[in-house]
Amino acid sequence: MARDKDIDLVDDDEEQFEEDELEELEDVGAARGVVGFIGGLMLGALIGAGLALLLAPDRGYVTRRRIRTRFEDARDDAKDQIDDWRGSAEREFKRGRRKVQQKLKR
Repeated sequence: MARDKDIDLVDDDEEQFEEDELEELEDVGAARGVVGFIGGLMLGALIGAGLALLLAPDRGYVTRRRIRTRFEDARDDAKDQIDDWRGSAEREFKRGRRKVQQKLKR
């Protein structure tokens, strides 16, 4: 009877060990997938940028100026959007704080 319990404990330990190994392998596989995806994304971006410069209908300085202008426009738009979100968040925070203060006064 005691021997059967010992065997059951060993079996449980082996099963847990196998489950832990599988989880570790899944984590490693997921990490490789993410790294591979990011690497492919970066490589694609570099190849695309290179082809765009090679096949651009304008001179290099014109293309670079156009790219710089579009990047600056996108950056400015992103800043504006972040400022809008920040303003909305601040208004909501103040509104929530007022509601809490009113409920505490009651």
